[in-house]
Amino acid sequence: MVAATESSIKEMIEKVKVEAGDEEKCMICLEEVEVGFEASQMPFSHILAVLVESGMDVEIWMTRALTEITCELESINDMFAANESSIKEMIERVKVEAGEEDCMICLEELKVSFEASRMPCSHVFHGDCMEKWLKQSHYCPICRFEMPTD
Repeated sequence: MVAATESSIKEMIEKVKVEAGDEEKCMICLEEVEVGFEASQMPFSHILAVLVESGMDVEIWMTRALTEITCELESINDMFAANESSIKEMIERVKVEAGEEDCMICLEELKVSFEASRMPCSHVFHGDCMEKWLKQSHYCPICRFEMPTD
């Protein structure tokens, strides 16, 4: 990867004035950006290149960014738990058959003959993973199928 020079970074950055309704947090330091502040915008691919070249720990930055995005999505999408009785009625226990399927919650493999849980939308997950997920969200993490709520 070619090092990002100060002049190449300046070329990638677009300056924008934060207007009312656009207030948000800086994705690097997570501090509030206020109305009237002149912020810098840069395409995500350029941001990663600059982070790598600057020596900043990209994993820490990505974790911060994902945490922030998750919090925003939860507030926007009214994320809340699925109804416990609907979980008992609608979630089916199934044996994993041949195929290299992964649990898309923990990203680990669903091993053949393992007893997993299937949502009404047919997506399959580890039982423990699905249980934890549905205590926080009533949506399928893959297709956004909505489970009933209280």
